[in-house]
Amino acid sequence: MNPAMADCARSFVNALQRKTENSLVAETRRAIYLSLPVQLATIKQVAQSPGRSVRSFQRELDASGRSFTDLFNTGRRELVIRYLADTQMDVGQISSLPGHADSPSFIRWFVQQFGSTTPRTPRDR
Repeated sequence: MNPAMADCARSFVNALQRKTENSLVAETRRAIYLSLPVQLATIKQVAQSPGRSVRSFQRELDASGRSFTDLFNTGRRELVIRYLADTQMDVGQISSLPGHADSPSFIRWFVQQFGSTTPRTPRDR
């Protein structure tokens, strides 16, 4: 099985399991997912949306066994997988959406995350 497809399947299973997540983690995931395309998914932005200080927000996430970085990276990976499934978007368009400055930085991040040298899309198969 393709590693990206395996990750996509894992994301689907994780999405089903998230129904039992504590509300802070679910709220954080939602804020990250909605903020990534407009490049506002910083810990400061996400923490302030429910009126918390960054430090209080970090402590609450730590108490739930999660970190902002982990949730951010998971959200970015899930978003990229969704974008790649959209056959109307090219790599240049996708690279700008999850907060990468340009296509080369997106490709480097993609290789690091998925172990592939180039993003594969349904139209590449």
